[in-house]
Amino acid sequence: MTNKFFKLIGKEIQPEPADDDLYEILPRFVGGNIHSTKGLALEPIRREFAWEGEEFQLFITPAALEDENGQYNHYFPGPQEAQIETALIEFAAQDKDSSFDGDKKFSFMLSQFQNHLAGSNQHFSAKQIELSIGILAGAAYIVIGKDVKWIFRTIETLAMVEEKSDVRFLAYFGDVIVERIKKYKLN
Repeated sequence: MTNKFFKLIGKEIQPEPADDDLYEILPRFVGGNIHSTKGLALEPIRREFAWEGEEFQLFITPAALEDENGQYNHYFPGPQEAQIETALIEFAAQDKDSSFDGDKKFSFMLSQFQNHLAGSNQHFSAKQIELSIGILAGAAYIVIGKDVKWIFRTIETLAMVEEKSDVRFLAYFGDVIVERIKKYKLN
């Protein structure tokens, strides 16, 4: 399986042309702040979009994250997660204070990421960043077309380890994000 974005043509998988970027048109984020509390589950959100002349459905399944009281809350990725995802891509592509292996694995400290955000005039608390990264790791996407079903996460695996007064993140990015990092590095 290639690490490139995929162009789904029938049952064949081919690299996506640069002029029609699925990443840019895929409606992955939900407007506003939609989440549930007290352990109540949210149903997946269904969106429709067209790509390469074909109609697709996108189902977004919310992330289930445990709060400090041991309750599970469900969150859909929203505008804040869109900003955090973009900043993670930039941060990994620059690879100054972090460690991106060029494939999928990315390691960084929360304080380093906050400094990166502040450098682009974006200010989020440690708690907001941790929550958004958790949402990005927990939300699942299913794209269904005429002859295709594609399931993915933007962050496939995530570990957060407290180290003294900071938090180390170890993330394994999904192919969607890895390809975006590679495109960003080229520009």
